[in-house]
Amino acid sequence: MNISAPHEVIGEGQPQIAVVTPSNSLAAKAKQVAREMGITICVAITGIDEEVGVAHELLQREQIQVIAGRGRLVHILRQEVDVPVLSVEYSSEDILERLLPFQNTGQHIGHLCYPDQATESEGMAQLLGFRLSRFIVRGSSEVDAALDRAARLGIVHIIGGLGLVQKASDRGFKGIVLKSGSLESIRNMFREAACIIALGTRNRQQVEMIRCISDLSPNAILAIDREYRITYANTHAHQLLGDGKQSIMGYLVNEFLPHADCSQLLLPETGAADSSITTNISGRRVVLRHVPLTRRGDIEGAVLSLQDVVDVQRVERNIRQKLYAEQHAARMTFDDIIGGSQAMSEVKRRAWRFAQTDASILIVGETGTGKEMFAQAIHRASARSSGGFVSVNCAALPETLLESELFGYEEGAFTGARRGGKPGLFELAHGGTLFLDEIGEMPLHLQTRLLRVLQDKRVMRLGGSRLVPVNVRILSATNRNLAEMIELGSFRDDLFYRVNTLVLKIPPLRERLEDIPLLAETCIRRNAAQSPARRLGAEALRELRQRPWRGNVRELVHVLERAMILCEGEEITPELLVADEAPASPPAAKAPAALPAPSRLDAAERATIRRALADNRFHKGRTAKALGISRATLWRKLREMEL
Repeated sequence: MNISAPHEVIGEGQPQIAVVTPSNSLAAKAKQVAREMGITICVAITGIDEEVGVAHELLQREQIQVIAGRGRLVHILRQEVDVPVLSVEYSSEDILERLLPFQNTGQHIGHLCYPDQATESEGMAQLLGFRLSRFIVRGSSEVDAALDRAARLGIVHIIGGLGLVQKASDRGFKGIVLKSGSLESIRNMFREAACIIALGTRNRQQVEMIRCISDLSPNAILAIDREYRITYANTHAHQLLGDGKQSIMGYLVNEFLPHADCSQLLLPETGAADSSITTNISGRRVVLRHVPLTRRGDIEGAVLSLQDVVDVQRVERNIRQKLYAEQHAARMTFDDIIGGSQAMSEVKRRAWRFAQTDASILIVGETGTGKEMFAQAIHRASARSSGGFVSVNCAALPETLLESELFGYEEGAFTGARRGGKPGLFELAHGGTLFLDEIGEMPLHLQTRLLRVLQDKRVMRLGGSRLVPVNVRILSATNRNLAEMIELGSFRDDLFYRVNTLVLKIPPLRERLEDIPLLAETCIRRNAAQSPARRLGAEALRELRQRPWRGNVRELVHVLERAMILCEGEEITPELLVADEAPASPPAAKAPAALPAPSRLDAAERATIRRALADNRFHKGRTAKALGISRATLWRKLREMEL
């Protein structure tokens, strides 16, 4: 430390408390108490009227967190510095000791002091039987005027602090210096200083934590007071509004938001779902959100958050991609596919070999055989297992929706398109696997777009002009006869050769009846918590082996689940495997005319449907309209015709 006034550091380490005083007595007591309490302080003894300058010098050169003194020093520093300034108060004993000699004398004495200093002196004088007038000054410039008033009142004696009494003595008054504070008052002052330092440390830690948190946010964060002046700004706010070079603290916020109605920022919250404002800052479109800061119901300011619209769209796009990846993650492995029959073992062995390649695979099988389970298992066993597994059922979506889901779209591509557009499933599956379930149901014009993507390995969003490279493996599945569909013109032969590089045929359940016991046991075990059933009776097992199982494993699982719900004992019996009959229609109700059964579709009707399909280029909507039937009826007839 290198300051102009004499000083001394009491204790070890860096002092955080400084006592500045012209009083040797006060300095000595402060040193004594500091040693007793084991704290580190800095004591600077100054000349009269020099203590303020010395205090400023200490604050500039040292890490002082609390300044202590009395009188003029305390009064001036509290107006000039940000650190806490404590006063070493006079004790009642100190004041009483100086007033006792005037007891019952009837004299009129003066007390020259700074505001809030020794306020009890007038009351003590009244009890002691004499008159006392307080002359309060707020600086050196007011001392002479106060002494002039004292002289006009005939006052001879002036009590007060050392500096003020010295000035009174210079004017001819008889000065009486109040003694320095008691040891106890100094102890109390040091305790208060320790609490302030501890609280300041916690506050600084909280402020630093808030700063770190706000800097971690990608948004520009501001705080303003009730005068709309900026009181806080994180790093992003300085970069956005001040080019990262100049501080924006203390400026009016409307200087940086010329296109926003800043008067709205300090209005009470309306409870609206979205109170954001969109504005321009240096040519950038920004979303501004604000939250009022209130204290006891009064608005003291607001916190503002500014985010570039481009960043909002990018974040939304990334989140959407992650959600899609989670929703379409492959869960099944080959170990999850139940079946130990020779037919099933051969299919799993073949599928595992296919998984080691990157070729397209066409999975063929009847409904309910587990085609998607095999697709997931192949993905999990492949080199693309760390990538996404994205699945889409081509029969479950309308044509227009299927197209936008597969290839994505740009903003404004069609009415109702999301802001910022949407990535297609090809983009989401980049680096992984795209599973096209029921590919035979895909409309012809989408087959053409799909073929182009498979050939070029690039995709263009609807309404877009940019080709996006994609690296995906295609797995397809169908229960249709694609070769027959090619002959009828409802499936492109060039696409067929693209998707069936490898063909995996899943056997129906009726061709692997020996797997039924294991399938049944697994189903019962998985649903054990919902039923008392624990095993399948021999007669019930024999019944299961005799069924055709047109719905394959899916039908078997449904039959067993229904039986377990109805079972009241531990064993499932044959009668529980019989489906309940549908309730008959009331006798009075007239049943609607039955549509032709699939088996009754004659050759003429089949030929008519095929001709209408060809005439309308296999567009289902136009074909149904030409035939005078609903689209649903046409779809049913096509399924029955295996088209």
